[in-house]
Amino acid sequence: MAILYTAHGHATGGRSGHGASDNGVLDVTLTTPKELGGDGATGTNPEQLFAVGYSACFLGALKAVAGKEKVKIPENAKVHADVGIGPREDGTGFGIEVKLSVEIPGMERELAEERASANARLILKILPVLDDFDRAVENLPPELQGVGWVEGILLIQRKLHQILEAEGLREIAAEGQPFDPAYHEAVAQSDDSRYPEGTVTHVARKGYLLGERVLRPALVHVATSRETP
Repeated sequence: MAILYTAHGHATGGRSGHGASDNGVLDVTLTTPKELGGDGATGTNPEQLFAVGYSACFLGALKAVAGKEKVKIPENAKVHADVGIGPREDGTGFGIEVKLSVEIPGMERELAEERASANARLILKILPVLDDFDRAVENLPPELQGVGWVEGILLIQRKLHQILEAEGLREIAAEGQPFDPAYHEAVAQSDDSRYPEGTVTHVARKGYLLGERVLRPALVHVATSRETP
């Protein structure tokens, strides 16, 4: 990737401290929210800053796509971002969840939805690349752990996940969950005795949500009923 712009900033004191851009344009007091064990004072927090940043970037991308199609986005167009933080389902620390909504006054609903879905179509094309990275990492031989070029691949995989998550992409929970045709597509049956009937036993291909929309269902194996001998 050719870097066009790099932002520089720093923080002191962690979540309850101070943050600023190196050029002094941004200068904020940070406060830990009550939900995360803080006092919820008047300062801002990283999630609020993420929300503003994601909103600005998404609206900028929306205008760029519209410009290529000779469609003018009104100046009062607005993007809302909800950024949540919580423990990951796999127990590997904390993750963030981003939900975006778009307000485009004066634009026909169908056209507005088309502008917003352009991002979804692009991400859908990227998902096979993400699948390849994930499979490579999952099947990495133990003896290659810590090797320089392998660590580079792992870094690329993590960055790709972070970029797509910032756009609102979320993996659909599948293995160990009850089969749900709204989110899962059954491609095989399983007699795995560890799972009750109707439970997803294996994920053949990960599924993803973009915001609240199913971008791609998870391809899964589902436990079948077992006859009592």
